[in-house]
Amino acid sequence: MWHLGERDTVCPGCNAHRGNPWWGECQVYKCASEHGADYCGVCAEFPCDLLMGYYDPGNPEGPRNAAIRVAVNAIRAKHGDVKTLEYLEKTGPLNKPVD
Repeated sequence: MWHLGERDTVCPGCNAHRGNPWWGECQVYKCASEHGADYCGVCAEFPCDLLMGYYDPGNPEGPRNAAIRVAVNAIRAKHGDVKTLEYLEKTGPLNKPVD
């Protein structure tokens, strides 16, 4: 994992690190918790401006990554964790630039 100095970019998920990933406090996790949601995809306000705008502005792929995160959470909310993971395994890495 990145926080351990490795190049593995697979995130263990918001609940695994309780909203405190290696880079600091996650405002999306905090917001979902305040709304009583297990994760943002099941929040009554999903999708919201916070989630859509939550990315590193210095990353040119940031807006795309935010859109992917919203899509993944919509799939997860509708089909559950197992189906979502099956889907993601088929797609391969989603955080690579589009050619």
